[in-house]
Amino acid sequence: MSASREPRRLRASHDAWWMAGAYGLGAAVMLAGYGATSLYWQHWWQYGAGMAVIALGVAAYAQALRSADSAFATPRMLDLVALLTLSQGVAALGGLIFLVGSGKLWAGKSDWLANCVFVAGGLAVAALSFRGVLAQRRLKQSAA
Repeated sequence: MSASREPRRLRASHDAWWMAGAYGLGAAVMLAGYGATSLYWQHWWQYGAGMAVIALGVAAYAQALRSADSAFATPRMLDLVALLTLSQGVAALGGLIFLVGSGKLWAGKSDWLANCVFVAGGLAVAALSFRGVLAQRRLKQSAA
């Protein structure tokens, strides 16, 4: 791998670890918050498990990027992941807009914990996504 691609790979790995942490924390709160307390929401385990699977997948990607010869470290793959990351950030913002616009945050139902996880997680995923995409764009431009 050329030295000019190295900063993009390392930054992508770093950003992916943060993203895995955000999803992992959301999974932990969802699973513990509903699984270990008297709170009840019928979809807690599906969303908690889904977030855990995403966290593990993103962590595996971050780990794969630690190797300079990883297939995930090519410029084309880093560009593709940046596009997917941008899409994820836009989807997270869309979910936040829906959640706020629907009035669910003020409904006072037993899904209040899930809504808190969705708001905090959505903000974290959007911020980390946009931060990562901008960093990749800057690094790509500086290497050119």
